[in-house]
Amino acid sequence: MWPMRPQCSIMSQGFLQKPYNQEVFVIPKSYQPGTLRSMYSTYLPPDTYDETRQNFQRSGSKIPAYQQFVSTSVQNGKGDSVSFGGSPRPTNWEVGWTAPLTIVVAFGIAVAIAVAHYLYCQFLNNKFVESTIPQSWNNAISVAFAHAFSTALAASASTAYTQLLWWYLRRRDIPLAKIDTLFQLNSSPFQLRHLGILRFIPILWIFGLLIPLISVATVFPPGSVIVQQLPDPQQIQMRVPTLDVGYHGNGSANDFFTNAMFVHGPDGDYRGPNVRYSRIGKRTMLEGSYLTRSSPCGPNCTYSLEFAGPSLRCEDGSPNTDLESEVFALYSNKSQEEGTYGAYWTEIDDANFMAAPYSSEDQFKFDLSYRDGSTYENAVRQNLETISCTTWDANYTANIRYENSVQTVTVNVIDVKPLNATLLGQTALFVDIFNTWPTSDGFEFAGHRERGSKNLTVNELFEVFRWTQMRTIRDSMIRPLSGAVSDFGGEVQFIMNTLVLETNLASQVFNETVALFTGISFNLTPNIVEELMRNVTISTFNDAGHFVDTMVETTIYRSAYVFNDRLRLIGAYAVALAVCLVFVLLGFGALIQNGTPASSGGIYQILCTTTYKSGVMNQLAREAGMKSTESVPKDLAKLKVKFGIVNDGGRRYPAFGTADEIQTLEKES
Repeated sequence: MWPMRPQCSIMSQGFLQKPYNQEVFVIPKSYQPGTLRSMYSTYLPPDTYDETRQNFQRSGSKIPAYQQFVSTSVQNGKGDSVSFGGSPRPTNWEVGWTAPLTIVVAFGIAVAIAVAHYLYCQFLNNKFVESTIPQSWNNAISVAFAHAFSTALAASASTAYTQLLWWYLRRRDIPLAKIDTLFQLNSSPFQLRHLGILRFIPILWIFGLLIPLISVATVFPPGSVIVQQLPDPQQIQMRVPTLDVGYHGNGSANDFFTNAMFVHGPDGDYRGPNVRYSRIGKRTMLEGSYLTRSSPCGPNCTYSLEFAGPSLRCEDGSPNTDLESEVFALYSNKSQEEGTYGAYWTEIDDANFMAAPYSSEDQFKFDLSYRDGSTYENAVRQNLETISCTTWDANYTANIRYENSVQTVTVNVIDVKPLNATLLGQTALFVDIFNTWPTSDGFEFAGHRERGSKNLTVNELFEVFRWTQMRTIRDSMIRPLSGAVSDFGGEVQFIMNTLVLETNLASQVFNETVALFTGISFNLTPNIVEELMRNVTISTFNDAGHFVDTMVETTIYRSAYVFNDRLRLIGAYAVALAVCLVFVLLGFGALIQNGTPASSGGIYQILCTTTYKSGVMNQLAREAGMKSTESVPKDLAKLKVKFGIVNDGGRRYPAFGTADEIQTLEKES
C-alpha cells in the first residue's frame, strides 16, 4: 500500500514558503513499533500521486530529491500516530500575499477610517443636535472611529514589526530572554520595561512603543466635535411698539389730549412738552445716548419699522446778533444758581454759551453760540462760534436689534419738509377740539365755532396735531439745552436754565495760573447737534405705547455640533499615520529581504523553529521543564541564539541554534 502524503504547512511560521511533505503509512495491528523505521525505508514511493484529487493515479513525475528527514507521521492499526522521520520539499523562496496584504490593507483601512471620521465631523458641523444624531450616539460613533483606526493601524504595524524582528533574528545572536521579550513586545506594552532591549536593538523597542502609543493618540479625535449653542433665525409676525405721532385715540376730546405729548391750555394752546417727554429729552442729553427699552420679541431678535418724527438740519453760521435778546426773551437775566444768586448778565463779550429757539420765515429755528476754551487765551478773547438749525418733518426707518437682551437702534432719516412755524405757532391752536364729539370717522364739529376758532377741517386738525407732536419732541431737547453761561469761573459767573454743562457736550477748563476753572471746552458741531435730535427721537420711540404687527427675525439658540478643532483630529491621525508609515516601510523592506513572511506567535511557530533536538537550546530547555518566565535557568535565559540552518546528523533544516550550530539562512536568488 503506497503512503498518502497530506501536507503540513509551515508557511505561517515564515521559515519555508512551500509546505513540507509528510509520509503516512497505515500499519496493520500485527506490526510492531520496532519495525516501523525499516518499513519506512522499504516503502518509499517511486512516483508521486495527484494529492489534491486523491485518486491515487500515477502522475508520471519523478520523486523530488529529498535533502533530509524531518518528521513522518505513521498511523498504526489502532489509529495512533507515531512520528519518526521524514523529509521536507526543497525551499521555494516566495513572499506570498498574506503578510504584505495585511500590512498594506490594514494601513489603507486606517487611512480610510481617518478620512471617514473627518467627513463625518464635517457633516455634523453647524447642524443642530435634535435634527441629526443624538449626542450620546455621536460620542459612541466618534470613539468607534478612533478605536477602529487604532486597531487597523496596530494590525499593520504589528505585522511589519514581526517581519523586522525575524530580520534581526537571522542576523544577530540574541539571548533567549531578550527574544522572549521581543516576541511579546508588539502585544504587551508591559514588556517595554525591559530597557535592555532599547540598548540592544533600539529600533524594535521604539517600534514596540509605537503600537500602544497609537491608542493614546486616538483619544484626541473624538473631542474635535463639540456641542455649542448656535443661533437659529426664524421669521415670525409679532406685535412690537412703535411711535405714531398722529395717533389721537378714539375720536373723543379726552382721548385726543390723553394721547398728546404736549401740555395744552384752557383754549387748546400749545405750552410745551409734558413732564413725561420733557424728562425723556433731559435724560437723553445727560446720558449722551438714546434710552433703550426691553425686548418685545425675546433676547435675540431683529425687526425694522418706519415712523415719522422731527429732525434738525444744522450748519455752521455767522454770529446771530439777535440771539442774546432771544435768550432773555425766554429767560431771566438774573442768575438763579446757588453761590451766584443775584448775579446779572453783563455783556455778550463775557458770554461762554447762548442757545434759544425762535421762529423765522415760517420755520422753527434753533441757534447756539459758544466760545471754546478759556475765556482768555494769550490775552486775546476767542470769538463766538455759531450753529444754526432748522426743524424738519422727517421719515425714520429704524432697524431694531436685540442681542442678549441689549438693544441697538440704527436709523436712516429722510427729511420731508420744514415744520410750519406760522401755522403751529398760533394761539388757541386746538380750541375747536372742545366743540366736537366722536364719530366712527373721527370728529364732528358742533353747529357753531367758538371765538378764536381756526376753522380747520378734521383732516387739517389731525395734520396739525401730528406736526405739533413733532414739535414737542424737538422742544424736549431744545428747551433743556437753551439758556446762557457767561464769565464762567469769574466774579460775576452767570448760568441760566441750560443743562449743557452737565452733559458730555461741555467740560470745564482749569487754569493752573490762578488755580480756577476759568473756561469751558465745548464738543459741539452741526453733526453732533443733529445726532442729539435723533437720539431724543429714538428715546421717544422706545417709550411709545402704540403697537403694530411686523415681521420679526427672532433668534433661538439651540444645541448644535461644531467642528471647530480640525487640527485636533487631522493632527492626531496624520502624526500616527506618518510615524507608523516609517516603521511599516522598514517592516516591508525586512519582508522582502527575508524572502519569506513571518507571523507573530502560535503553536506552529514554536514547533517549527525548535526542531533541533540535539542543539544546546533544546537540551537546556529540557532541563528547565515547566517553569515560569521568572524562574528560567540563567544559562537558558542568557543563551544567545539566532535563526538559521542547523545540521542535525546530516539533516539540514531551519531552526534556532547557537552561533556555533547555525549557518546563515539566506534568500536564494
